[in-house]
Amino acid sequence: MNAAKRTINSTPMAPYAGLLRSMESSDMKTVILFLQDVLREREDECRAEDEFLAHRMAESTNALPEAFLKMRGSVTFSSEEIKSDDRLAYILNK
Repeated sequence: MNAAKRTINSTPMAPYAGLLRSMESSDMKTVILFLQDVLREREDECRAEDEFLAHRMAESTNALPEAFLKMRGSVTFSSEEIKSDDRLAYILNK
């Protein structure tokens, strides 16, 4: 038994393996085309979900209140002050 057969036998598709072997070539091609379409749809769904999550993540990290953005550059801190205050270091590293 080769690796592909072992893999198929370990999936929910195992009961259909015998049925697929008894099909004519044209029917097998139809099944293969269907499976390829379903796989392509699933990959598109996953890609769209990944893009959505990446976009939401970018929005959440870059969304600073306008009042905070206006204050940027108005205050400076020395490196010693930043090192001595963990909260300040956290805020400035955002």
